Formats: sequence, structure tokens, C-alpha cells
Amino acid sequence: MYAAGPGPGWWWLALAAGVPLMWAAAGTEQRWWRAWLLTAAGVLPLWLAWEWWVLDVSELGMAPLAVIVSLLVAAYVPLVAWLRRRLPGVPWVVLAATAWTGMEFARGEIIMDGYAWGFAAHPLIDAPVLAAPAAWGGFYLVSLLVALLGAAMVDARARPARAAAVGAAVLGLCAAAWWGGKDAPAGEIVKVAAVQTNLPQSNKLDWTLEDEVRDMARFEALTRRASEAGPALIAWPETMMPGLTLEPDAVRVLASLEWKLADGSALPGDAFARRLASLQQEIGVPMLVGEEARVGTRVERGRDGGLGVPCDRRYNSVYVVAGGRVGAARYDKVRLTPFGETMPYIRAWPWLQQQMLDLGAGGMTFDLSAGSELTVFEVGRGGTKLRAVTPVCFESTEASLCRRMVYEGGERRADLIVNVTNDGWFGASRVGRLQHLHAARWRSLETGTPTLRAANTGVSAVIDRRGGLIAAGVDGAPGAMWQDGVLTASVELPRGATAYAFVGDAAGWGSLGVLGGLVALGLVKGRVANSIGRGLKTDNR
Repeated sequence: MYAAGPGPGWWWLALAAGVPLMWAAAGTEQRWWRAWLLTAAGVLPLWLAWEWWVLDVSELGMAPLAVIVSLLVAAYVPLVAWLRRRLPGVPWVVLAATAWTGMEFARGEIIMDGYAWGFAAHPLIDAPVLAAPAAWGGFYLVSLLVALLGAAMVDARARPARAAAVGAAVLGLCAAAWWGGKDAPAGEIVKVAAVQTNLPQSNKLDWTLEDEVRDMARFEALTRRASEAGPALIAWPETMMPGLTLEPDAVRVLASLEWKLADGSALPGDAFARRLASLQQEIGVPMLVGEEARVGTRVERGRDGGLGVPCDRRYNSVYVVAGGRVGAARYDKVRLTPFGETMPYIRAWPWLQQQMLDLGAGGMTFDLSAGSELTVFEVGRGGTKLRAVTPVCFESTEASLCRRMVYEGGERRADLIVNVTNDGWFGASRVGRLQHLHAARWRSLETGTPTLRAANTGVSAVIDRRGGLIAAGVDGAPGAMWQDGVLTASVELPRGATAYAFVGDAAGWGSLGVLGGLVALGLVKGRVANSIGRGLKTDNR
């Protein structure tokens, strides 16, 4: 599985990545708890290799996260082994594949708020023919098809004819989906641009005022360079805007303050917001900028006599800057990142959540509020108008959320996905950044919508409506990470809707429903068998 992933990049190994677990489930006679723990021990090294970057965020949180995910993956073996014994009449291929997809769907969308990371089929985004069914039924349909292939491989020794038929059917469906989408209608071609910054993930925690002044000048220079290509839109990454906020009401409050620099000079409290508005007016290109929204900002004097600017609520947001001013409309991140911005389940007890953060995450405070509106920004210049939606960071892993952003009732409401992200959280991990990019590519394929991705520390990208990479990294340095720069490319806007717009994650929900039905049937059959057994013992006595 590691070799199939975006590190080595041998995507074709993903077709067999689930076979060892399926083979174990087909043959194990171990007690359920023993099979579960042994399998988890075998899976754990993969997740430790993938998640080691969490050490930079939480030294005490990395190992528990890897263990939890390993246990979720490993539960497949004892569960399928138990179902196979209880329900021998259910075809192995159906049992193994629906259980695989149902359990991936539960981990990705339900358990712990969803952690749709490291799925077996993810690397297949680099195989257009095999990934194509996602436009019909989403990523979980591809997951189901890959699971069917894996189950057929395990079944091949006992039933070669059936295994061959399953394999042919799966590959035929993939080919049909690919050919059916080749001539999908497309609209006009527009040029877009992203500014890739290169700041450490802790920029908002220890960014000094002098750092902000220096970095703002660099961002301005990069943005001017991006504007020279004549794009219809320029995007900045998540939370890379210097200053406290771009919220208009809060900026008016900040205008009454001054910040003192180390050299004794003063900086107006609204200086960064005014510089951004001036920059946009100068270049004449609309901008989408990631920044905190601070609602209810006010000036208060503390007990020590100093002034503070507390607020009632904070959001991880995206603003539009056009016509020389920050627009009133903004998008507030709807799905806060599990363990990065909120604690699943534990958030119901704020005091306990803070105690765990103090212990394992350097005293971080999870005080962001979640948004509720799926804002569509109408941007562009001249005769080009774009309807853009802006999933923030980890939201690009949320298939159902991105579908609701792009479509409403099956009708297209957005022409472009602009994914702003701070991938500085991945530290020195190249694989983590590429896994995150993979997720964004799947969202474009599912929705048939191109993506402009602006990433701090990389990898910024322009993705076509079939999930293919048009460009990545920065101009002159494809795939660049830990490097600032500008990425410009042209995208073909979509028309119409994909089938996924209407069916959504039916493959995932259906697999989970079938799995639940099989478990219920297995329990009922087990109780009946136990009742008959007790009756026979009584008769014998």
C-alpha cells in the first residue's frame, strides 16, 4: 500500500493492496480479538510511516492516532471471517467487497467525524481509466470496484471462472465510464493563478509584527507577478494573510489602533487590510484570500493597562477582494479538521478538550467556530465571470461536502473549486502533501469541476475536470514544495453535471447498508443455531 501511494507512486499495486487482508479474512480461524490485534500490529507500521508528521503538531498524539486508524482497518479481518462462517451461502466476492467498502465509508464519513485518508483506491487517480467511475458514483464506487478485484484474486484458486468474470466486468465498467466521459461538454477556457507561500505551520502562533511586514511585501511581489499573466482570478493559501483579520467590521475597529515595531515606529492597526485592498486595485484581478474572520471584535483594556482586541467568534474563512475592497461575503469553514481544529466527541466537554490539548498539543486552543453557509463567490474580470466555491484545507477530503458545494438538487452552482490550504502542517513530509493533493483531484473528477489549489509550502496545483494535473508546484519548478512562487495555468470550465451530482455516495451508503444487513443476519442465524443446540442438549438428557 505504501508503494502504491504518492511516495513511490506505483499506483498499479493499489489493485492488490487489499488482498493480504482479504486472504487473512478468508482463511483465519483465530479468535476474533486475536485476529484483530494481530492484523492491527501488521497494519500499524504503514500508518506510523504515513502519520509521523503529526509529531510536529502533537508528540503524544501521533502514536494514538496511528493505533486508532490501524484498529479500524484491521477490524475488517475478524468481521469478515465471522460473517463467512455464519453465512456460507453468501458469495465470497460480494461479502468481501461490500464489507471493505462499507468499512472504508464508515471510517471516511462517520467515525470520528470522518477521516477519509489512506484508502486503497486513492492512488488510482493517476490511472484515468480506472478512476473514471468516480464521475458516475463517487470515490466509493471506485473503492467497491477495486475491492471486487481484490476479492476475485483471493477467490481465483477456488473459482477461476467466477473470478475472471468479476475482473472482466469491473474493467469493462471502468472502460465504459472513461469513454463515456471523454466527450463531456465543456465551456470556455480561462486562466487562473495561485500564490504559493512558504511559511512554517506555526506562522499564526509566533509570527512577529516584523515578520508580517516582511512577508506581506513578498506576497505583494508574488501577486504582481501572477497578475502579469492576465488571470481571471488569483488565490492565496489558507490563513496566510498577515494581520488579525479582513472582516470589515473588525478592520474598522483596528483602524483606531497602532502597532509598535521593534524600531519604535508605528503601524496603523488596519495597515495590512488596506495594503491588500490597494494591491488588488492596482492589479485589477479579483482575489480569494484565506484569513481568519473575527466577529464581534472590540477593544478592551486589560488589568495590566494594555489594550486587547478580543472577539465573540473566530472562523477559518475565505474572503473575496475585488474593486479595491474586501467584499462583505465570506466562506467560513464548515467541517473543522478532526484533531487539528476540533476533538471529535470530546468537544462536548470543553474543559476536557482543553486538558487534552494542554497535555498533548502544546497548549493549543480549539476555539474556532464552524460555518453553516456554502458560499458561492462570483468573480472574474472583463467578460469572464466565474462561480467559485472554496473548500478550506482538509475539506478537500470530504466528498459529500464538496458535492454540496458544487451542486444543489443536481443543478450546478459553481464552475470552479478553489481549495486554499496550509500544508505547512505536514512539516517535512512529502508524502502527506501528495496524499492531500490526491484528495483534491478526486473531488474534481467526482464533480466534473476544475480546481485551483493554493497551498502554503506546496503543492499548489491546477486540476482539470477529470482529476488530471494541468500544472503543479510553481511556474518553472513543477511539483515544488517548501518554495514560494506563482502557479498559472488555463482551465476548461464545465457545463452540465456528472452522474455523481445526482447519486452522491450511494455506493458507500449501499455497501454500509449491505454490511449492516449481513451482520444482523449473522447474529440472527447465530441465535437460532444456539437455540437449536440448547434444545438438542435438553432432548439428549
